[in-house]
Amino acid sequence: KISMKPGVFSLHRMCKAIRFWAFACLVPVGRAMTRASLLSDAGASVLPRYALRTAHRVGSSVGMVEAPFLDGCTYVDRTSISDKEKIVVLGSGWAAVKFVQNIDTSRFDVTVVSPRNFFLFTPFLPSCVVGTVEARSIVEPMRKLLQYDSRPLKRKLRDRLAGITKENFAEARFLESACTKIDHQQNCVYCQDISGVAGPCDTFRVGYDKLVVAVGAKSNTYNTPGVKDHAVFLKELPDAAVIRDRILDAFESAALQDERAVKEQLC
Repeated sequence: KISMKPGVFSLHRMCKAIRFWAFACLVPVGRAMTRASLLSDAGASVLPRYALRTAHRVGSSVGMVEAPFLDGCTYVDRTSISDKEKIVVLGSGWAAVKFVQNIDTSRFDVTVVSPRNFFLFTPFLPSCVVGTVEARSIVEPMRKLLQYDSRPLKRKLRDRLAGITKENFAEARFLESACTKIDHQQNCVYCQDISGVAGPCDTFRVGYDKLVVAVGAKSNTYNTPGVKDHAVFLKELPDAAVIRDRILDAFESAALQDERAVKEQLC
């Protein structure tokens, strides 16, 4: 039997310490892998549904939304009924998420409109291309980011001083649609559901007192000749899949060639 006298670091204690640190290190990794595998069930699409219906074009991003305004449709009023000042946020990127997570929802009625129901961590897109990380691990459901637990610590402290807790916290509303028109005269935005199961005229409008436009921008080519004709941009999640497929196709096609010059040309 191993000695357990005070002051003696026994083998038993060493094994307990190893098990503790192994558990402490592996649990966060396991939680991250579990969270990534459940993102689709939590409301985050691995690939945007609108992007799956868009053919890839050289010199453009696959995930760019092109939804024109439809004059012949009836736009149902989906403005929330509330006495609070209404704020509509267009977009689900960095600026939109930062704004929504820090705004006082007890004073403002917030509605987020975006054609994608997830937030994309864009710095990991190159890693997604080479296969270092999976696509589902760099997205986060928008509805989860609008919850009280996702708010920054400083914002939670300010909420606590104002008497706002998780129980009485008012979440922002999220609508997965594309904004097709902004009417500054009537203070409203016209939106359209462009999902794969939507009808041709699934349209509505949302009124606002203040409008936050955070839809991002197209990739800047800086007027470089040939970029629009030959380049493939890396801006959205489908772009990473397109680049990855082209790289793999180049290597596989090169493996079928016998001449070294042709192999080097493909790769």
